[in-house]
Amino acid sequence: MRILPSLIGAVAALLCSATSLAVVPPPEIDVAPTSLSSTLPPDSVETQTLTVANTGASDLELSIIEDDSACDSPADLPWLSVSPNLATIPPGGAVSVDVTFDSTGLGAGAYAGYL
Repeated sequence: MRILPSLIGAVAALLCSATSLAVVPPPEIDVAPTSLSSTLPPDSVETQTLTVANTGASDLELSIIEDDSACDSPADLPWLSVSPNLATIPPGGAVSVDVTFDSTGLGAGAYAGYL
């Protein structure tokens, strides 16, 4: 910082600071398989694995939420759970997500949701 006196009793300051900007390519998500399904008898549990990969050039911040409609309003699906539901995936990395279907206490019928 340089101080430049201007008028008697007044001081003006000129701030000179080096700045830089880096623009990095975004992360890119790849999910396999693209859908999961399960058919269970009453009071049963099944876990399947979903792989989420980052094929982009910067970190992918992953947050998995449950939704009972078209992903426009998160809602708890008591028959479905995921672990982990939060992850940071570096470029070229992947994370395995366990998706658990649980028919305990459910009546006969079809149940659907989105992650």
